[in-house]
Amino acid sequence: MNEDDIMHEAGWFWVGREPDRYTVYRAGITHSVSDSSYRKNAAGLSLAVARCDYLSRAASKSSSAAVHLGAAAGEAGFPAAHGA
Repeated sequence: MNEDDIMHEAGWFWVGREPDRYTVYRAGITHSVSDSSYRKNAAGLSLAVARCDYLSRAASKSSSAAVHLGAAAGEAGFPAAHGA
C-alpha cells in the first residue's frame, strides 16, 4: 500500500484501498491496526469513510471514548486509562 491508496483520513483513522476491499485503520506509533473492511465498490467506500469519521469523532469527544475503542494504556498517543 502506498500514499495513493489512502482514500480518506480523519484524526487517527484512515481508509486504505486494497486489491479486493477498503479497510479502516487506526494509526499507531509504529504501525496501523485494521478496524474493519468493506467490499471494494462505491457502497463499500461510503461505509468505510462513514466508519472512519465515526471513530474519529468518538475518539475526539473524550479520552474515555478512546479507551472504549481499545486504545488503553497510552497506546498511540491516546491517554492512559485512570488506574492503568
